[in-house]
Amino acid sequence: NIDRCNVTDWQDYCIEYVGGQAGSQSTVQDCEIWRTVLSSPAIKLPDDGLSAAPRHFFNIQTSGGVLMDTGSCQNAVIVGCFLNNMIFGAASKKVIVSGCRIATVGADLVINGTQHVLSGCVVAGNIVMGATADGCVAVGNVGAAGAVLNAGALRCTVRSNQLVTNTTDNSGSGTNSVDISPVVYTPVLSAATTPPVLGNGSIVGTYSRDGQDVTARISLTVGSTTTLGSGELRFGLPFTVGATGTTPMFGDVLALRSGVAFRVGVAVAQPGNAFASIYFDLQSNA
Repeated sequence: NIDRCNVTDWQDYCIEYVGGQAGSQSTVQDCEIWRTVLSSPAIKLPDDGLSAAPRHFFNIQTSGGVLMDTGSCQNAVIVGCFLNNMIFGAASKKVIVSGCRIATVGADLVINGTQHVLSGCVVAGNIVMGATADGCVAVGNVGAAGAVLNAGALRCTVRSNQLVTNTTDNSGSGTNSVDISPVVYTPVLSAATTPPVLGNGSIVGTYSRDGQDVTARISLTVGSTTTLGSGELRFGLPFTVGATGTTPMFGDVLALRSGVAFRVGVAVAQPGNAFASIYFDLQSNA
């Protein structure tokens, strides 16, 4: 164990674990650790292969430096540290970061690897699930920016964080679970047979995401030059409905005329479609 030591202003790694399982069950705590070049990681973890090698890091200060390169480690616990950033190796597994201040000045915290947990931290930059992130979790964090899921991120959870900007899911995968606050979008208005013409009408939509559930709300105002075409009326959705399974998605429709007369209908989104079809009283158009 390393306790209450200052290892500072080093050209090379301040602490390097050489070889798989090196430092297993060890603890580094109440230390100040940083390198001459603060953007270089102070601690280097090894390739542990398939065997777990738990290491613990508590209350470490880095003087604005990068704390660690996780390499291809298995199991590390990092609690109560003040650091600038971390490097998550693509083959690293099961790193738990909790209760840390992560300053990331001018940069993002990019999480790659498998089954990492980021919880209860204060993060200056974006929290990013990288291209090799698989089964990683970021919950209950506070951030001065937002969260991003990059293409390739799978089975990741980014929820219940207090962030300044919204979460962006660029992963293209339906396996991720994220929270997205309401976003405004413009739905595409179409029909099964003859295309409608919006004319001087208007259409606006919003969507939000709660885990893997997306809720869309669409408002169409028909103007004096609007024509609704023929065949079932269709409203574009913010995402394509998942093609897995055969169960369609349903929604409520309310059509008002002059603010007095109204009709109630149903919106149906079939698996694999990026639109919802509107039906009123057994008819396919209003």
